[in-house]
Amino acid sequence: MLAERDIEPAQNLQRSLDAFKEAARRHEEHLNWGGYAAVQNNLGLTYRVLAERDIEPAQNLQRSLDAFKEAARMEKELKDWVGYAKVQNHLGLTYQVLAQRGVESEKNLRLATEAFKEASAH
Repeated sequence: MLAERDIEPAQNLQRSLDAFKEAARRHEEHLNWGGYAAVQNNLGLTYRVLAERDIEPAQNLQRSLDAFKEAARMEKELKDWVGYAKVQNHLGLTYQVLAQRGVESEKNLRLATEAFKEASAH
């Protein structure tokens, strides 16, 4: 990713979001739920990177959680347990970031632990 190399990170991350949103729309339109779940996972990762770069951190961490929860819901519905476990791991990492930022630390560490346990169960 260009943003990882510090080449216009905000702009390139926004381009990534735009492309992922369009991909999600197309996967949903074509009822390609596996692709939709994968794109939701990528949206979650991109929002978390934005937050870690201090670009609207509170909003982007919430968007990250929302995208990961949608991906987890879809992976569970599809019974894709490997994909589900990966998304649960990403959820756990995002809850950890929230806790590290002092956002309801105890609650978010508990949620991170629950997500990691859910990931390891699958």
